[in-house]
Amino acid sequence: MKSGHYMILDTFGDVNNVAPVPGIEYGTFTQNASAGTFQHNTNQYDTNLLAGIWNSDQNAPNGTPRNYTISPDGNTMTTSAVNDGCGNATLVRIN
Repeated sequence: MKSGHYMILDTFGDVNNVAPVPGIEYGTFTQNASAGTFQHNTNQYDTNLLAGIWNSDQNAPNGTPRNYTISPDGNTMTTSAVNDGCGNATLVRIN
């Protein structure tokens, strides 16, 4: 989480969509530990359309801060849904 970059490898896509599109997201974020929020700032690559944490397929409030929780071992972070069409997301640390 310290790098300020995130990557999502999405093998399912938006499962609520009639034709889900699997894909990849890569972008930057900021984390405010004292407020318990995570905010995605930029998106360099997004091929999973409505899934993930960046919504490239509609005019949604990308960059809206989301609340998050980090697992006790520090290897996963789960963001809460905001009204941006993306829902919850779980990010897993890769080393």
